[in-house]
Amino acid sequence: MTNNNSIRRERCSLRASITPTGSFLKSAAAHFNWCSCRQSSSLARLVALVMGLATVIAYPVTAVAATTALSAKLMDVQQRGQVIQLNSAEEISLVWEVDGDAFCSHTPTAGIENGFQFAANRWLSSATNPAPLAQGDPMTLTWSFIPDGPQGNGFNCSVPGETAGADSNLISFLDNVHGAGPGGADLTLRPWFPIFQAAFENWGNLNGINYVYEPADDGANAGFLGAPGVLGVRGDVRIGGHFLDGEVGPNVLACNFFASNGDMIIDTGNPGFYAPFHPENRRFRNVLEHEHGHGLSISHVCPINQSKLMEPFISLNFLGAQPDDILAANRGYGDRDEFPNQNDTWPTATSLGAIAIDSSVDRIQLSIDGSTDQDFYSFAAPANSRASITLTPTGSTYLDGPQNLDGSCSAGTSFNSLVENNLGVQLLGQSGSNVLATADSLPAGGPELITNLSLIEGAGTYYVRVSGAQDKAQVYNLNIELSEGGGEPQPPGETCSSFVLKTIDGKVVSICL
Repeated sequence: MTNNNSIRRERCSLRASITPTGSFLKSAAAHFNWCSCRQSSSLARLVALVMGLATVIAYPVTAVAATTALSAKLMDVQQRGQVIQLNSAEEISLVWEVDGDAFCSHTPTAGIENGFQFAANRWLSSATNPAPLAQGDPMTLTWSFIPDGPQGNGFNCSVPGETAGADSNLISFLDNVHGAGPGGADLTLRPWFPIFQAAFENWGNLNGINYVYEPADDGANAGFLGAPGVLGVRGDVRIGGHFLDGEVGPNVLACNFFASNGDMIIDTGNPGFYAPFHPENRRFRNVLEHEHGHGLSISHVCPINQSKLMEPFISLNFLGAQPDDILAANRGYGDRDEFPNQNDTWPTATSLGAIAIDSSVDRIQLSIDGSTDQDFYSFAAPANSRASITLTPTGSTYLDGPQNLDGSCSAGTSFNSLVENNLGVQLLGQSGSNVLATADSLPAGGPELITNLSLIEGAGTYYVRVSGAQDKAQVYNLNIELSEGGGEPQPPGETCSSFVLKTIDGKVVSICL
């Protein structure tokens, strides 16, 4: 993240889920695997240059061969890989296996899907949740502050002029800038602690991740191949800092490692930028939330029009994640109602409590993360009531595209987040399995309605099921309203066959015969 006329820009190594195309792949007929790399030798690039934001890959290569006799195919791969401008571009670290040997190189970026290049490289496990976690699964992430002191050679952003493996001094830096309060080992008493806490809490309110502060951190190596989180020992996401480049030159503010690592390094050479900025400390907050967006494996999104947190340039026109950022996080980790029980079945439905007659309940900014996801909600209804349910997809049309290899932004293409997934809704009876009504007739983007349906099973708990037809994330709002005039429960021993009909004006009614 750099400073240019008071606008902050970040460079980072893009996440490891790329399919090479064109002559770049064909020239070597190579297989590929991902690794984190840094410079090793002039011939066999076992470690690629990682600019600004390093990355830790979920599936590292176990053995990388070294050789001084490079084949013609490998030379071609390396020469084509050097199109990235080292001082201004995001880099992608890649291992190419050529003629039985493996070497690091680079490859062009793939197209993005609503800001989130999702494959297998979301968080696959954490100190709280064992593997395997999959797309859309909720989880708990712990976060901790690295104690001031040595952090090993991997604790660096690869910024020109930075001392690789420099000691972390973030705590003393923040004490000097914001004050130390009563001091001591309890960092929650520091005046600057609420800034970090608010950043993580905001992300937690927008996706299926539960963030927990871990007060312990044993100071184990952080950064590149840093130590994983262990409850009571260190956080999954660890935050430290040292001098990167200060307030001159590119002025890199921070860097972050991708999942499943998430460690953050803050430039402690920028006291002016990180100074208190009331009322929200928006500069500091947006850097933290942008960087942790990378920690969720969300990449930069273009163009630069100050509408998305994950744009390469940080905007101060808003605070925290915006709709495109939320859509990306929901694709990977589900919405906030997925935690802790993952409401994919009626027994684990999210309870909306009791709804009185002539009252309603609203749930906003929820999501279906793909075609296999379904969200269940339960509500308690009194006798003699009718239910109306409105499922409203949300979104808009805007330009969306990847960052170019030279660090500039693409113009983007038109992206309509309103119609990513065609949603439907069902009202289920008290058994959780009997369908009382279904609404899924409108095309993607249209609201689906179940209107004035008599709750013929009487007082009790009913269920709502939301699902989608496409393997894409779709944000939606849900409204459930009760009115008076429902049918009476059936006498014991009698059965009811429920028929769902739709009237010419689009209303859905249920008839019990």
